[in-house]
Amino acid sequence: MVLVSVLTLAAQAGVAISQFVFAAMFGASSETDAFFAAISPPLYVTTVLVASLSVVFLPIFIERRSAQGAGDAWVVANGATNALALLLVAIAFVGAVFADAIIGLTAPGLPSDARAVAAQLAVILWPSIVGSGLVVLLTSIWQIDSRFGWPAVVPVIGAGVNLALLVALRAPLGVASAAVAWTASLLLQAALLAPVIAPHWRPKLAVSHPGVRAVFVALAPLVAAAVFIRASTLVERYLASELPSGQLSQLTYASRAVAALGVLVSAGPAAVLFPRMAQDVSALDFAGLRSRASLGIRSLWLLVAPCVALLIALAEPIVRTVFEHGAFTRADSQAVAALLRIYAPSVIAVGLAAVTGRAIYALKAVRFLALMGAIEGFLYIVYTTLLAHALGVGGIALGYTIYFLGSITWQLIYLRHVLGAGGTALARSFVGIAVLAAVAGIAAWLVTLAIDAAPAAVLAGGIVGCFVYALGLLAARARH
Repeated sequence: MVLVSVLTLAAQAGVAISQFVFAAMFGASSETDAFFAAISPPLYVTTVLVASLSVVFLPIFIERRSAQGAGDAWVVANGATNALALLLVAIAFVGAVFADAIIGLTAPGLPSDARAVAAQLAVILWPSIVGSGLVVLLTSIWQIDSRFGWPAVVPVIGAGVNLALLVALRAPLGVASAAVAWTASLLLQAALLAPVIAPHWRPKLAVSHPGVRAVFVALAPLVAAAVFIRASTLVERYLASELPSGQLSQLTYASRAVAALGVLVSAGPAAVLFPRMAQDVSALDFAGLRSRASLGIRSLWLLVAPCVALLIALAEPIVRTVFEHGAFTRADSQAVAALLRIYAPSVIAVGLAAVTGRAIYALKAVRFLALMGAIEGFLYIVYTTLLAHALGVGGIALGYTIYFLGSITWQLIYLRHVLGAGGTALARSFVGIAVLAAVAGIAAWLVTLAIDAAPAAVLAGGIVGCFVYALGLLAARARH
């Protein structure tokens, strides 16, 4: 898990650097609004269709291999890969052809010149769904037998290529360099992961095979629910497109920073724990699943709680340090920092869902998960629209955070019921860690009040906050 987490950190660092470079190059303007509006529909389609594919595919592959042998399992993998690739190519073609119409529907508030730019960028961005979809499936195939190294290295390579192309193509292409870099990076990652399927690949869909059918039958309700579950990608851009120029970009910078932190704290544990959870369920070892889930949640909370507290405390100096360069102004920094504080609590849910969500998938409670996801996704659209009209851009960020915190709450309740967990000791642990993290955050914030230079404030506040948190953990351990 340590190696995977380190490589995930490296990949996220590369992605973050690309975002910082993009912000310095283009700031928060109508041009960046156009880019973020253009990338939203492809991202939405990808998350709706394939975000749940790996967690559906992996248990079925393991079961087929156990019951029918490795040859049968690889027929399932081959059929799923071919069907997914053909579907995504067809969707990418349609998306590129109707790019302007799609932008008109998903970001109706964009000015006409920004909409024209967005449509041009969308043509470049739509093929990226082929790469991103195959990356999800191929990564899960690599991880089946605990082969975590290469799938963790590939995103690092992709992030480096993305950054290199962004910088190299900026002069001739302008903001389109970001679109080219994004699409090229994802297609390259898919190619680098392809060797896992190459020895078993055949030009067949095998849709009549029971294992292949099982994958798509299990995926269908999740895709239907994901139309609502993943709606935040489009809803945020739709509502923000009607706000003053630049606010859509500020919102996106903040949400992407929080999303990157969420991936950073959750990707390693999710990759390592899920195959083992699936094996626990396959062996009917529910006590083992309960123990693994409980340990995973406790471990993640120890990390997530101080991260959120320090992010809230140090939001403004962090944003000034990493974003405020080139075309990115002080006003942009203040706006993004305010949004970052609103988004920050959602990291709690994203982090813990690396365990709770995977445990629910391992239990194959797919229909229940889909039903709950559809309900909470629909409610998100309703209350976020109301919050946006009442509070503006801050209301959009608040809706996102409410959605994720609500989601992790029902997941914890569900797992406690299904697995027969007590919950009292876990709740006490949660409260104690939360108090320590809050104290650490306050200490970090107080330090920054006396320091004007943003980098120094981040460094000093971070050191003091971490020291206070570590000291509190040691004291609590000694007491118990």
